[in-house]
Amino acid sequence: NSRLMVPLAHAATRAADEHWREHAKLPPPVHNGSAPAADVDEAVRAWLTFNVLIGADALDAPRLGRVARVLRVLQACEPAVGPAALGALAEELGALADAGAQLPRARWERAIDAHSLRADADGHWRECRPSVSPFTCGLWLVFHSASVRAARDEDAAAVFGAIVDVVNLFFGCDTCRAHFLALVEKDGAALRAPSATRRELALWLWRAHNSVNARLALETESARARGKAHRPTRAECPRCRDAQGGWSEPAVLGWLAMRYCAPDARGQPGGCTAIAERAPARAGTPWGPRAALSRQAAIADLVGASAILPAVPAWLCALALCWYGRRRACWRRTPAWRRVGLGAAAVDNGVAADRDRV
Repeated sequence: NSRLMVPLAHAATRAADEHWREHAKLPPPVHNGSAPAADVDEAVRAWLTFNVLIGADALDAPRLGRVARVLRVLQACEPAVGPAALGALAEELGALADAGAQLPRARWERAIDAHSLRADADGHWRECRPSVSPFTCGLWLVFHSASVRAARDEDAAAVFGAIVDVVNLFFGCDTCRAHFLALVEKDGAALRAPSATRRELALWLWRAHNSVNARLALETESARARGKAHRPTRAECPRCRDAQGGWSEPAVLGWLAMRYCAPDARGQPGGCTAIAERAPARAGTPWGPRAALSRQAAIADLVGASAILPAVPAWLCALALCWYGRRRACWRRTPAWRRVGLGAAAVDNGVAADRDRV
């Protein structure tokens, strides 16, 4: 059975990607710098539809418990997907896991249909275009947005555990899984500890994603893969590199917060208010109430105000440059006799004298 599961897992992942390539009707791509909420929503639905039962016909009790924990993290960190539906499904799966029951495929499909969590047949990918594995691209968006939307530092370990569970148990590419788990074993041990912070989680996931992109850039001939080897690029975040070409981690945290927390073109809420939570958790909920703070205050809570706000506002610099350019243009159009303070008569006398000498 174990020998059969690997090819079945590969086939399921390829089937999901081919489904989107053939049938997705894509709206125009988003270029406002924020990760589109539509792709996060589509990736979660595709994971539930195609990957939770990857290579199996039923979910046993341990896997039901893992799926329930992942859904609770998504419920708190992904407001675009439908927290109520995710929470209700998590409660059902948690009850089955506690009872030691199994969930056959037919019942699983009825459950995601009952909560309206099945992936649409046409797909709604925006940034994750079908030319690049759309499910994998969307899954990275889910991971990053969950890492920066964690409500408190105490939740970082739970989010990290959910990310590892998704890749380890419910992802079809065994090469990709092995590479990611190697990164987890190498650098991720501290993120399992209760002392792990949201900043550490966001930066670790950013480094892991860059490592994966660098590996893909070496293995493929795709120009897009080579261009994504290290993000953010200088065009996306000029302040994320220092004078020596190294990374400025406070600026990178600012870019991560702006990209994965900002509202997208559809007006979906960014959800970054969760990172500034100070209230104690409610009984019966794993994450507690979210403070209604402004987006700028929430982002500053994650990365520090110095990482977001420059010393001089950008608009003031733009006005100064416009004024300087206009003054310089006027100066260049000014005749020479006006620049040195000579009168017109002096210039005429000088010209006449030169003509007499000739």
